[in-house]
Parts: sequence; structure tokens; C-alpha cells
Amino acid sequence: MAVTHEWTLPAGDILPEDRALIITQAEACLGKEFPMIPLSCIWRIPVTESAPSFEKRYFTRRRMLSSLVLGEWVEKKGRFLDQIMDGLWAVLEETTWCLPAHNLHIRDTDVMPFPDPQDPVIDLFAAESGATLSTAAVLLGDALPKEIRKRINEEIHQRIVVPYLSKDFWWMARGENPRPVNWSPWCTQNVLLSVFQTDTTNAERKKAVAIATKTLSVYFDLFPDDGCCSEGAEYYRRSALCLFFALEILDQVEGGALSDVWENDKLQRMADFIVSMHVNGRYFFNWGDCSACTGLSGVREYLFGKAMKSAPLMAFSRRQLELSTPEERLLTSESDLFIRYLALVKSDEALKDQTDAPEPDWVEYPSCRLFVSKQGNLAVSLKASANGGSHQHNDGGSVIVFKEGEPLLIDIGVETYTKLTFSPQRYTIWTMRSPWHNVANPEGGEQSSDGKEPPLVQHGKVITMDLSGLYPAKEGFSYHRTVDMSESLQVMDEMDGAEGILTLVSQEKPSIQGNAIRFGTLGAVGDRGNDSATVEEIPVTDPRLQRAWHGSIWRTLVRFSGRSAGRWCDACALGENLLW
Repeated sequence: MAVTHEWTLPAGDILPEDRALIITQAEACLGKEFPMIPLSCIWRIPVTESAPSFEKRYFTRRRMLSSLVLGEWVEKKGRFLDQIMDGLWAVLEETTWCLPAHNLHIRDTDVMPFPDPQDPVIDLFAAESGATLSTAAVLLGDALPKEIRKRINEEIHQRIVVPYLSKDFWWMARGENPRPVNWSPWCTQNVLLSVFQTDTTNAERKKAVAIATKTLSVYFDLFPDDGCCSEGAEYYRRSALCLFFALEILDQVEGGALSDVWENDKLQRMADFIVSMHVNGRYFFNWGDCSACTGLSGVREYLFGKAMKSAPLMAFSRRQLELSTPEERLLTSESDLFIRYLALVKSDEALKDQTDAPEPDWVEYPSCRLFVSKQGNLAVSLKASANGGSHQHNDGGSVIVFKEGEPLLIDIGVETYTKLTFSPQRYTIWTMRSPWHNVANPEGGEQSSDGKEPPLVQHGKVITMDLSGLYPAKEGFSYHRTVDMSESLQVMDEMDGAEGILTLVSQEKPSIQGNAIRFGTLGAVGDRGNDSATVEEIPVTDPRLQRAWHGSIWRTLVRFSGRSAGRWCDACALGENLLW
């Protein structure tokens, strides 16, 4: 664990059009005030349900600062420096860099209403703030007054380096029962940037490397062998991707001591996970708190693929970059200066790469009991796992269906996070509940989050699940679902001991036509044993949901009496626009 080398930011050629856009973005910030963050925005958050006012101000500060720093670094004329110093000073003067909702030292305890500057908490965005400030100092160098550079070093040392080296934050995954989550590599990556981009001592650097190595080792060891990110595609960028960059830093400062890591099969599977989850264009298979539109992949994924020699990930990343607007490709909406810098200096290389490889048409992830099929004009995913777990919903047995690359039967995702989202009342939220997923429920009942694993039998691409145990126990009740993806898609539902109500959630407006339910021009569902079907419109007003769904989404409830059974199949196989 010898720290023998300095960390240096990656370099690369900047596209002329990117240079022009970066300067334009910086110019747009000139003359604008950095938002004030009054105390009332902080202390009220633990007793209210959301924090939009605080977070808007907090992240706007950092987004503006990152835009100005990149503009000055590219142009080098000094015209952005005054406002950069205002932005730096504003962040340096904040009592805490930790989000109020994260202001706690012990996981799952009550949030402290006021920050304590003498006892700083390192959360996701305190760590990211340190990385942004230290990256700004590296990029601007002597263009910043020495007093500003000194203050950056001092504040990062007090708020990030010393606490990291002396305290035990829950995300460090220490102790007898470590519970690493995406915070572990995400925070570690940014803490390492702070440590190696400021004036830390060699002893501090060695200790930081030892702590980081332990955290990342535990995280990696406990990550499923199949490489599946249980929290979904949206969290891939905060789990496997942050793990990659943390390992990159460690490898560089230890003089290539981690070279064997880039040949690791498990890390390869972790890297390629995002490719398996891709459906078409901007759409990804999603479940839990993940959105179907997680944001396009790009330069960071390309660099991960390059390090792992993964042709599928490199080719996928280039295709995603080609779909991106320049603003999306350069991550201009992000507040994180480090990842914006990477996008700027590595876009040219990534876009010129000629690696080509297809996406897989069948993937199984046993750890999460997730199955993905992409064949013909259908893309289907099945989640056959227990409920409960980090960022999960009550959606055992639910299917997601895309046809011709467009969403047919959808997973809604989650609304903007509030105090309720991660409370004991989480599963009272409508988007978390099984009646809002593509699965059947007994009348008056729904799935629970107690984590029971449904028995499963697999024959090739035919999956049969006994979902009975996901529901409250009732004598005589049983529910079995068979999903056949061997040739397109067939689904058989059987429910005994209760009247069944099948939920179908769609973006296309459904219309009931005899025994068929048609979803716009995409497809239709026919049924057997159907007593009635009703359609509900749900206007989409939440900003987080609007990332994927616009206007309204629709819930169709199909009621069955006695034993209910149905079969879904590919529209093209029938030669007509029928899905069941």
C-alpha cells in the first residue's frame, strides 16, 4: 500500500464546439448572484417532508461554480476569476457541506436539526463539495490568490480529511456487520480526490489509502458475483462507476499496484450491467427507485469499458454519446466539477472510438432474480425477487414490456424524495405498492415488504413463480405466475382463493374493446375470465417522474372471479396488434 505517485487529472483533446459551449455556459453565469442559503432552509428540513428550496440553492451554487471554473480553465483570460472567487468563498463559508437530510453520524437515527461545524459529517455531497473545490484549485492553480488556495486546503482538511481519517462513518463499511451501499464507493471516490488534490502529508495519504482500500474491498466482496446492481441502472453510476474511478485513483497513486483489478471477471460483469439494462435510446429497464430515463450514458462509462477492455460497454457508450445533445454529453446540468471535467477532456476520444459490439439479447441476474429478454420487437424484464431492500418497491413478479423500443407496460419509478420516502411509512407511498405494478393482487390485498423470496422454477427462458408468500397469509390463497420469454412473450396468471385484480400500467392511453385492452397503436391485451376492466388516468406532475413520463400515465385494472388466467404474446407473431 505504498503511496509512490501523485494523482493527476486525466488529459485529452477538447473539441472546438465543446470549448465554445463551455465558454458560453460560463458567460451565462457572469453577473448572477450565487444563491443565499438562509438558516431556515436548513433547520426546517428534518421536520418537513422535503427540501426543494435548500437543494435548489445548494446545487445551483456548485453548478455555477463548476461552469465558471471550466470556462476560465479553457479560456485563460481571467474574466471569470472574480465571480469564481465569489463562488468559492460562498461554499467555503457554508457552516456545513452536508445535506440537512443526511446530518447524522449513526445510520437510521434521527437527523440533527442543526449542523455542528466542530463535528462535521461527511455525506455524499460534503465529499463531492470537497472534490469540486480541490479540482477547481488544481485546474486554476496560480490564477487563484494564494489566500484562496490556502483556505480551500484548510477547509477540506478540517471538513473531509481529518474526519475521514479519525472517525467511523457508517458508509465506510467497517465493523462486524458492514452494510455497504452506493454511498461507499461514491463517497470514497470523492474523498480520495480531496486527499490527493490538496496539501496532505504522506502519512495522511497512506492512511487514506488504507481506509479506502478496506471500504472498497468490503463493498466489492459483498457485491453480487453476477455484477447486478440491486438498486437499478440509475444507481450504477453511483456504485460500479464510482468504484471504478476510486480504483483508478488508488492504482495511479500506488504506481500501478492494482493492475490485476482490470482483469477481474466480477468487475467486468459490474461494468457491463448498464448495457444489459438498456432498452432503446434513452430508455432503460427500471425497478424500485430507478427511473426508466436515468440519463444517457457517456464518457465515464466509456472510460470504464476501456479500462476493462469491454467492447460492449465501449460501443454502447459511444452510441449513447451520439444520441446526446452537447449539453447532455458535457453534463452541464451537474454540479460535480470532476465528472464535468472528464466529459470535457475525453469526449473527443470516446466519440472517435470505433469499437463495435451488440447488446446481449438474454441476461439473467440470479442474485436479484432479474431476467431480461430482447428479441424481435419486444424487450421484456421480469423481477422475480423478494420485496424489501435498499431503494426497492413491492413489485415481486412484475414485468416491464417495451415494443418497438417504446414503453408499453411500465414501471412508474418514484416521485421526488421526501422525508416519507425513507421512513417506516415508505410502503404507503403509491408508487411503492404492488397495485401500481404489472402484477395481480387479491381484492383488498397487496404485497408486503417482508423480504420473503418467492419459490421459482426455471426451464430455459420460462420462469414460474409462486408469489403467494408475498401477500398476507390467507387460507386457501395461492398465486402463480409463469412468464415465457422463449419466443416473444407469454404470461400465465393463476390465482385461487380470492378474486384477482390484474394491474397494467402504461404510458399509452388504453381503450377497452370487447375482450381486448388496446394501448394506443403499440399493442393490446386480451383476457380470459375477465369480469370487468376499468381505466384510471394519473396526471404526472412530479418533476422526478416527469423525467420519464409526460402528460399522464394510465392504470388498467382487470378483475377476475375465481381462478384467473391469461396469456400474453408478441403482437408480430399474431400478425395483428394484439398482445394477449
